[in-house]
Amino acid sequence: MFFLIATTTTLMSSMFRALCHQIWEIVEDRFPEARHSAIGSFIFLRFFCPAIVSPEGIDLDIPSESREIRRALLLITKVIQNLANNVKFKEPHMQILNSFLAENIKQVTRFLSDIAVSSCLMLR
Repeated sequence: MFFLIATTTTLMSSMFRALCHQIWEIVEDRFPEARHSAIGSFIFLRFFCPAIVSPEGIDLDIPSESREIRRALLLITKVIQNLANNVKFKEPHMQILNSFLAENIKQVTRFLSDIAVSSCLMLR
C-alpha cells in the first residue's frame, strides 16, 4: 500500500509541496532531527489517517455494524503514523509489526524528503 502513496509526490500541487517545504525549513532550524516527523505528522495525521479511519468522509461505504473493520482501520492508521514518525511499537501486541516498520522506514523517509525538499527546486 505505501508504494502507491510514495508514487504520488509528482501529483501533489506545488502549493502543498511548498507548504511542506516551509514546515521542513522551520523545523530544521530548531530541531533538525525532527523534520521528517514534522512532515510525516502533517501529511499522515491530517490527510491519510482521517481518510482511512473514516472512509465515509470520502464517500467510501463500509458495513457500519462491523466493529472488526473499524478496529482494523484504526490499527492501519497506527502503523502509518508510526512509520511517519519513525517510532517502533512499545505495546506487546503490536511489536510484531516492528520488523515491517524497519523494512519500510527508508521508503517513507525518501517520500517525505521528496515532498519537502524537491518542492524548493520546483519553485526556483
